[in-house]
Amino acid sequence: MRLSKYTAILLFSIGLNPCWSGKLEKGFEALRIYDYFKAKQLFEKNLKNHISGASYGLSEIYSRPDNPFYNIDTAYIYILKSADAYTGSSEKEKKLLSQLKVSAQSIIELKERIHKKAFDIYKQKNTLEAYNFFIWFYSSAEQVKDAVRLRNQLAFTIASALDTYKAYKDFMNEYPEAVQIKEAKDLYEERLFTELT
Repeated sequence: MRLSKYTAILLFSIGLNPCWSGKLEKGFEALRIYDYFKAKQLFEKNLKNHISGASYGLSEIYSRPDNPFYNIDTAYIYILKSADAYTGSSEKEKKLLSQLKVSAQSIIELKERIHKKAFDIYKQKNTLEAYNFFIWFYSSAEQVKDAVRLRNQLAFTIASALDTYKAYKDFMNEYPEAVQIKEAKDLYEERLFTELT
C-alpha cells in the first residue's frame, strides 16, 4: 500500500516536471522566455506530429520583429497551416493545444495581427507591386479594401503624372472598378482629342 502511494507521488511529480514534457510543450516554454532558436528548432521537429501547435508556434516566431527569423509572409503561411490543421485535430490534440493557449480564437487573433502588420509593411512600401502582392497573398484580410483603394489612388497619380491618353486608357483597363474611373475617362477623352487635333 505504501509503495503505491509513493508510486503515485512519483508519477505525479514526473507529470509536473518540465524535463519530462513533450517537445511541443518545450517549444512553447522556449518561446515564452524568448529563446527563439530553441523554440524554432523544437517546433520544426513537431510539424509532423502536432501540425497545428507547431505551426502556430512558428507563426508566432516569424511574426515577432525582435528576432532574426522575422518574416511576416512566412508567419502568415504558418498561421494558415495551423488554422487548417486545427479544424481536423482530434479532441485529445485540441485539449493539449488548449493547455498551451492555442485555440480557434487564438489562431484567428494571431492571423488578424499578422494581417495588420503585413498591411503596415506593404503600405509603407507604397508601390503598385507591393499593394498587388498584399491584395493577392492576404486575400482574406479586412485591410484588402484599403489596399485596393490606395493602389488605385497611386495608379491614378502615376497616370496623371504621365498625363497622356494612353496612360489613362491603361489605368481604365487595369482598374475598371476604381473610384477615379470617371475622371480618368474624361481626361482620356481630352488628351485623345488634343492628340488627334
